[in-house]
Amino acid sequence: MKITDLDLKEMIGEISGTVSSFVFKDIEPGASAKTYIDRAALQGEVMGRIMAVLINEEICPESIAQDVERCVGYMQDQIIKEVRAGVGPGGAISASMVADELARRRAKNNAL
Repeated sequence: MKITDLDLKEMIGEISGTVSSFVFKDIEPGASAKTYIDRAALQGEVMGRIMAVLINEEICPESIAQDVERCVGYMQDQIIKEVRAGVGPGGAISASMVADELARRRAKNNAL
């Protein structure tokens, strides 16, 4: 079995949930929206790096750094977009709203 035999979309979803739990676990109630956005960027960086490694079938030293940066940027944009959906007026954020929204979107994506 090779990595190309795996369902990478499903694997990324599973890894993302674990990374999210880890990255966001120590945020205190009432944390600022900036804190959530910063953590979302961190999660995006982690997931982008993981994704870059998973999609590289061959080692091509000249392109690996570019692939990693492209994947990091993509994952950061996607995760920040999800977190911003939970940011209310004036920058207020509800941790439960963000968690519920992320779970809803993941469930929707998994159903596809």
